[in-house]
Amino acid sequence: MVPFEQALLRRFVPCALLVLTAAASALAAGPQISGQVRPRFEFRDAGNGSDDAFTSMRVRVDAGADLDGGVRAFVQLQDVRLWGEETNTLGDFRADNFDLHQGYVEFGEVAGTGLDLRIGRQEISLGGQRLIGAVGWAQQGRAFDGVRASYAADGIDADLLAIRLADETAATQTDDAHLLGVHAQVAALAQTQLFALQNTSGSATDQWTLGARKAGKAAGLSYRVEAAYQTGERAGEDVAATMIGARSHPRRDGRWAPTSTPSPSWPMRECRRPGSARNST
Repeated sequence: MVPFEQALLRRFVPCALLVLTAAASALAAGPQISGQVRPRFEFRDAGNGSDDAFTSMRVRVDAGADLDGGVRAFVQLQDVRLWGEETNTLGDFRADNFDLHQGYVEFGEVAGTGLDLRIGRQEISLGGQRLIGAVGWAQQGRAFDGVRASYAADGIDADLLAIRLADETAATQTDDAHLLGVHAQVAALAQTQLFALQNTSGSATDQWTLGARKAGKAAGLSYRVEAAYQTGERAGEDVAATMIGARSHPRRDGRWAPTSTPSPSWPMRECRRPGSARNST
């Protein structure tokens, strides 16, 4: 070994040991490793004489670690594919179905404020997931890139969202797109959930969705009622849309009974602004 290599090793090895020791001491607890393998067979009858049968599979591997100072890191890798999608795995050098499903760092009780901060790619599910959800029933699921701040105290359980939906810097995107919002469950309002969401896409889309949701149990009945109003502009047209839904789950003798799911909705009627088009739904 030449003197230069010896000198390099004498400097590199102590530094590497120092880094490894610091990383080990930062772990408040050992890493948590988990995973999931979910094959699913489906048969679909289109009703026109054609049908389809296939098996899809989702494989997930998770790794999480609790660090000092209330910091937590989490990584989740995912592969979703159809059985028989690759006729010869020896000739497949791609990993098109392999992806980072979640990867974030979480800071708990930031500066003693009671605020938890999660930064990175993450699943987000609000309310009944009608507007924002992880869609866990789908094999691929859904995750968002951004920041989520959570606060729970004084009868309020709130989340603030700042999500990047698209970035024009990427070769696959032509415009920036964002989702900003607040979602809160208020004890003083009988645990009613209130939300306000803004989504933008370049200069073509800028719209707000405001609404409320109430879920609970009464007289052996599990129920949820929700309503939302959307306003703003999309592709040069004004937007005015409403959604009203209700769902009930009768339960008898502690067992679930057949579900009744009325979900009525009515169109909005508004005056057209002179010189502009309007979408009302």
